[in-house]
Amino acid sequence: MSNKKYFYPALFSKEGEAYNVKFLDFDDVYTYGVGFEDAYYMAQDALYNMLPEYKDRLPKPTLNYENIKLKEEFIVVVQLDVFMHEKKLNIL
Repeated sequence: MSNKKYFYPALFSKEGEAYNVKFLDFDDVYTYGVGFEDAYYMAQDALYNMLPEYKDRLPKPTLNYENIKLKEEFIVVVQLDVFMHEKKLNIL
């Protein structure tokens, strides 16, 4: 059981009713959801599931994401509270 919290910016792009999500600081962490709330939860879950793979080599979150030029997509900082996420997954 971990009480760690992570904050990473992610690029959300709408496609019909779905949102595609790509994290700015990870080349290989993608997800999507139907509706914004589902996409945000799936982004939290994607972060949670990649933690064991990245363990001691987590990149620092991009802090100057306001300078990134966007078209129709938008950036949201995804917060992952590991304890609360595991509670939702009934791991605890």
